[in-house]
Amino acid sequence: MIRCYTSAILIIVLSFSISPPVLSGDEDLTAAKDRTNLEIVKNVYDGFAAGDMEVVLKNMSERIIWAHPGNPGQIPFAGEFEGKAGVNRFFEIVFEQIDVMEQNIKSFIDGGDSVIVIGYEHMRVKKTGREYKSNWIHMYTLEDGKIVAFEEFIDTAELVFAFNLPQ
Repeated sequence: MIRCYTSAILIIVLSFSISPPVLSGDEDLTAAKDRTNLEIVKNVYDGFAAGDMEVVLKNMSERIIWAHPGNPGQIPFAGEFEGKAGVNRFFEIVFEQIDVMEQNIKSFIDGGDSVIVIGYEHMRVKKTGREYKSNWIHMYTLEDGKIVAFEEFIDTAELVFAFNLPQ
């Protein structure tokens, strides 16, 4: 599936790095400035792997917008979540709803102010017992050493199927 979208990913990377969202107002801009944006995003995944939300959140701007596609009525963690508290709430909802069976990162693409991560996940929905498998793309936008925006691209039809029991 990812092979078909290689050109689209390149276009997304190029267009996103040309005009990222402009957000400001962070007080804590010091330590992260010594790391590249790619290192910051990789540190987020290290935090996920260690189960350490403090590591994950320290890389986020206070004004981050975290976006997951889909209808919240069909995918409980779909929608936009604002600020570090919103990101934390997103993951609380995710882990209340699903068990991680497998998650792999295939590659990182450094686009300067944007970093693209390509990966794969296999999850089980706790409520239904159904599993889904999907490739995904995570797009991060960074400003002054902090992540200010995240957007996920995933096969939402797979998630909707897994979250809903047959009628």
